[in-house]
Amino acid sequence: MKSSSRGQTLIEVLISLAIFSLVLVPFISSIINLTSSHLRYQHQIQATQLARESLEIAYNLAVNNENFWSSFCDKYGAENTVWSPIPGKASFSPVEQNIDGRFSRSVIFTKKDDNLKVLSQVEWTERGKNQKVILETILVDFNALVL
Repeated sequence: MKSSSRGQTLIEVLISLAIFSLVLVPFISSIINLTSSHLRYQHQIQATQLARESLEIAYNLAVNNENFWSSFCDKYGAENTVWSPIPGKASFSPVEQNIDGRFSRSVIFTKKDDNLKVLSQVEWTERGKNQKVILETILVDFNALVL
């Protein structure tokens, strides 16, 4: 009696599927983790850019406005007042700004002596956790400095 192998048995097919799934599952898991990390870092970079933009608007106002230190500091320098950049304008409004339904941006100006501390904060929620980026700078009235 001759026995000829015309195909694979059910056990051979099940074993090959098990080996294939053992290789495939870690691969898919690492792709999911990589995609998640990429999205998280992309949000962090976008939030940092938004915070930096606020600081640049404040800096440009200080450099390009002759009345900056007399009017701007008195207007915006109120202790713990939250401001937000007005889109398309070099100015701030006294409201927390919501961007793309994801990010919330605010700016706090604090006047100290002849300097103005500018703190820019961007917050967002990711996977149920609150995230935030905070950048700050100090603007100095160089006209008031005596050399």
